[in-house]
Amino acid sequence: MPAVQFETVRPSGPKYADSDGTDTKVNTMLKDMTRSRLIQVWFVAVALIAVASMQFGATVSVGTGTLLLALCLVPPAILLMLWPNAPPPTIAEVLHDADRRG
Repeated sequence: MPAVQFETVRPSGPKYADSDGTDTKVNTMLKDMTRSRLIQVWFVAVALIAVASMQFGATVSVGTGTLLLALCLVPPAILLMLWPNAPPPTIAEVLHDADRRG
């Protein structure tokens, strides 16, 4: 009976080294996303859905329109409240600033 050989499978991804041993960093598209850009994309998506629904003949009553408006405004409001403004200083930055002061 032949011996079973197991091969080590190395995962690939941004936190792993390339085949030549060098580390590479992958920049994601969402890294440069700002709050205002995300809110703009949200409102454009909502407007496109509203236009598409009107083109397909959907009727909107006052109650439905109010509910849709509330559902469109709540996610950006939550986004504005929860999205961090600036990252907190790192320990190295705090220590370096303390050395500079005195």
